[in-house]
Amino acid sequence: MNISEYTNFDALGLAALMAQGELTAAEAANLARSATESVNGTLNAVVAMLDEPVSGTPGADARFTGVPTLLKDLGA
Repeated sequence: MNISEYTNFDALGLAALMAQGELTAAEAANLARSATESVNGTLNAVVAMLDEPVSGTPGADARFTGVPTLLKDLGA
C-alpha cells in the first residue's frame, strides 16, 4: 500500500484491513509517519512523533488496535 491508497481509509477502514490481514500495524504506522512528514513542513502541526514499537493484533474487543492515532495537546 502507498500513501495515496492509505489516505482513502478512515480508522474503521484501516482496522478492517488489519483484521483481514491485508495491512499490519507496522505498515500502517510507517504510512502514517510518512504521510505526516510529507505535510507537516507546511502545516507545522505535529511537534513530536513517538517511536514506540508497534505490536498487537486486532481482536473482537480491541477494534482499533494498531490503527495510528494523533494526540493533540498531550502535555496541556
